[in-house]
Amino acid sequence: CYLYGRGVEQDYDMAVKYFVEADDKDMLGECYLHGWGVEKNVDKTIGLWESISEHTSHTINDKLWHLYLDGNFVDPDYEKAFWILNNEAFREDGDPEGGSYEARFELARCYYEGKGVKKDTRLALKLFRSTIELFYRYDGSASVSAEPDRIINARRILVKHGYKSEINKL
Repeated sequence: CYLYGRGVEQDYDMAVKYFVEADDKDMLGECYLHGWGVEKNVDKTIGLWESISEHTSHTINDKLWHLYLDGNFVDPDYEKAFWILNNEAFREDGDPEGGSYEARFELARCYYEGKGVKKDTRLALKLFRSTIELFYRYDGSASVSAEPDRIINARRILVKHGYKSEINKL
């Protein structure tokens, strides 16, 4: 509530105080990342988030791969991003083909562009295809007109490489 000013006056210092008391490393990491109530310190953010990531927090892993891929707060580290993406793209959660379609798309992009791993267009195309399949496995009600950007971009890349008739079946 203090962080966003919900029901109380926004107060970053109080938010940080309560995040520390609650040992909320996720939100404390956000505060250090943005400089909310503490001095901005991206290394502190990474340290906090990586300590949570060791316990397979998918939310934190998503934040970390974004941080390493985007380069908005730190220089891109494609190898670290690749390692996290590989785990998130194929995490099991009770389903041997489960995982995050977002992470799978970004992993495909790493192979496609050679970021953090040797460029492998053939594997990238397989991953783009499985990204679409994974998305529809968990959100079968989505219409093509409501597809998120990652799915649209996966389709575009597949069409560019001659897979138009195959993706029409997806």
